[in-house]
Amino acid sequence: MLHNQIMSRNNRASSSKVSHKPKGRREINKQATHQAIIRAARKLFAKNGYANTPLEAVVRLAKVTTGAVYDHFGDKKRLFCAVAEGVEAEIMQRLAAATHDAGDPWSRLVIGTMAMLEICSEPDIRQIVFVDAPNVIGAAEWYAIEVRYSYGVMCETLSELMAAGEIRAAPVEMLAPMLLGALIAAANNVALADDSAAALPAAREAASIFLQALRIR
Repeated sequence: MLHNQIMSRNNRASSSKVSHKPKGRREINKQATHQAIIRAARKLFAKNGYANTPLEAVVRLAKVTTGAVYDHFGDKKRLFCAVAEGVEAEIMQRLAAATHDAGDPWSRLVIGTMAMLEICSEPDIRQIVFVDAPNVIGAAEWYAIEVRYSYGVMCETLSELMAAGEIRAAPVEMLAPMLLGALIAAANNVALADDSAAALPAAREAASIFLQALRIR
């Protein structure tokens, strides 16, 4: 879940021709319904948890029909998966904002790590990402999703640090998942602590020691 700012190359216009045909009303309404369901489900899953959120409650809050939920997502589990992945994307965006003004790769890594730990202590993130996602989606599958969101950025950051002589040279494809695993574990400990706010300083200290061990200078 450690994320750098979204790379500009992902936002560059494609050289191929793109159709600018306006979306029809039906497509606009479909997207609006989709987003309404996601917003309602996220709010209820965060507040009550997956097990205590009946699909009927999502339908009422989103002001849609039960058929619309099934049409867009298939079932409650798939709806939750969409919400959980949306939260991962949200975390990525927040980390991008937190590290936007960092002047070098090392600062981005440290600032991003500390920001990630703080974000994971928030109650709604805790409930969806750390309490429900491993149980509803499956621990192994959810871990793979977390790594997928952050692996590329971590590889790029580590490559930049090695090129700058900031950290010891090592195979990036091995080091990145090892570092991600450690940071995800630290975030998990903070999120699931009885008092997340109290656990946060200790997690930050441990993460700082861990990162400094990689550094040459």
